[in-house]
Amino acid sequence: MASLSIVMAMCVFTTKLVHAQEAEEAAAPATNSEFGTAPSFAKQREYTIPKTKLQYNLDPGKTNGYEFRYQSDLQGKFYGFAGTIVQKITSLKPSTLNPNQKEEKVEGSGTAFVVRPDGFLITCAHVVEGSKSVVVHLDGKQYDAKVVDMDFTNDLALLRIDADNLTPLPIMDSSKIELAEEVRVVGFPLSTVLGESLKISRGTVSGIGPTDGSQSFQLDAVVNPGNSGGPVVTEKGHVAGVAKASLEGEGIVSVGLAVTSNDIRRMLERNQLKYRVPPESDDYLRGPDLAKKVAPAVALLKVTSGDGGVGIAQQRVISYDASYLPNVDRDKPVVPALGGYAINESGKTLTNAFGEVDYCDGKLGLPCLMGALGTMGLETFPREDVDQWQSQKLLFVPRQRLAGLMVDFLALPTLGTRLNPNSDFDSNSGRPRLTLGQLFSQPVLEVSDYKIVSEKGHIIEIEKKHELTSIHKEDELPTFKMSGKATIQFNTRLGRMDSIHYLGNAEVTANQITLRIPVAFTCFSTEISRKDALAAAPELPQQQAPPNQVANNPGPQMTRPPRTSTRPPSFSPPKPATPPQPSKPIPRSQGLSKLKLD
Repeated sequence: MASLSIVMAMCVFTTKLVHAQEAEEAAAPATNSEFGTAPSFAKQREYTIPKTKLQYNLDPGKTNGYEFRYQSDLQGKFYGFAGTIVQKITSLKPSTLNPNQKEEKVEGSGTAFVVRPDGFLITCAHVVEGSKSVVVHLDGKQYDAKVVDMDFTNDLALLRIDADNLTPLPIMDSSKIELAEEVRVVGFPLSTVLGESLKISRGTVSGIGPTDGSQSFQLDAVVNPGNSGGPVVTEKGHVAGVAKASLEGEGIVSVGLAVTSNDIRRMLERNQLKYRVPPESDDYLRGPDLAKKVAPAVALLKVTSGDGGVGIAQQRVISYDASYLPNVDRDKPVVPALGGYAINESGKTLTNAFGEVDYCDGKLGLPCLMGALGTMGLETFPREDVDQWQSQKLLFVPRQRLAGLMVDFLALPTLGTRLNPNSDFDSNSGRPRLTLGQLFSQPVLEVSDYKIVSEKGHIIEIEKKHELTSIHKEDELPTFKMSGKATIQFNTRLGRMDSIHYLGNAEVTANQITLRIPVAFTCFSTEISRKDALAAAPELPQQQAPPNQVANNPGPQMTRPPRTSTRPPSFSPPKPATPPQPSKPIPRSQGLSKLKLD
């Protein structure tokens, strides 16, 4: 079965100062009729995480309480539960919860390319996220770089070096790219193995995926670790995108993933920077001529990362206590008191103000892979004020659990919200340290698209489109699929979630037979009106069981406390799974994410 590989390239570097004369010349403002004027390098501001309207209040000592309900209908058989959770923000250091959270420095590498002659370059955000220093190797020289801007939604970063009269690449309109158009991926892949010379791979645009007015490219060109941030150019030498990842696997031809050039344009425009627009009359170039044209603008990045680096939001440890009870009556759910006659769990979660969860030691979660109890009330927010954004997570489901996901209360290990986790990589090979359970698991991709629909006072209402799909071959149905919509209300004054109402459908396929199950979920703060929250909760559609299955298929067996007059023994959840112990932690900011199915 499949296993995931997220691969990173790393190398050690030495620093070489720019000649004094060059530095003096570069300090002057760059003026050009085509590119306009930009601030001097000395006055160039560096990126800092902005204060946005969608941020959680993680002040130590703050407490949040939530009530939650889950309902599903398995072919006419009702199945649900209700519970409560109390979360407290602590002042514990992240390293006390996750041993992989260390302060030591690590080195990595990537690619960037020049977009303006006065020292501006583009790369991927995950390459420089967490960086303490970024050194740019360009045309036989090296420069210390500033990170000017980061776009985590599109995985882009803008750099500035103290240089002038550089050769910029033209940025084309990516909406004009056509399916099957030939492209080249340019960069410095596997620099520790193949050396630090420029590499160019050839392929075509194999897929164009529109998402909320934007686009993403799939490529059949080879994309390796270290290619992250490198330009994807057409046969005319025009930048069509930025390489960021690749997907390989059994029955799946190598697929590269690229950010589009229109996303580059938007980043430059929001920084009030002009760029070169290529004329359509440019000639097509032979391979060697194309390489000569592009090479002077492509740079090798060597990045040192560490605690407190660029773009890393402060993390907090949240301790929680949760209780829940299975319910047999959809109209009269029983909500247990904490620590009482119920199934109880206590644990800790590591997150930041944007809801990016890096670790959770809890063992209980919602059915249908809807999250660990310890992450209740946490949704992923964007790093900038935008109306639409997307979150992706990769989950590992043990094969033996696939068939029972609709009634499975065991949570999956939480080791990173995004596809680039920051803890489980081998410092030599760059490959992830997958646990034995993950090696024999089915990877499942979770994609959530968010959109702000209204703002009333301090309440922001958000629509969420959610989809979970097990990774599968193109000619096969996914073993598990979950899709639905949620309405979220976030309280900006208190910095917490007021309510989440979700309605969706889960599908499990085995032997070409698909079972479809409607699912409803509600979570709301104990500080808001309970009556109003329940009135807004979605209603679960009822299904009729097939006549020949009513007697033979009584539905799932629910775990219930024994009916006794005495208090049952306290529930003791399994001990938290110990995360893999790296010899040197590699932050999620480094290298190229490579999803590989073996």
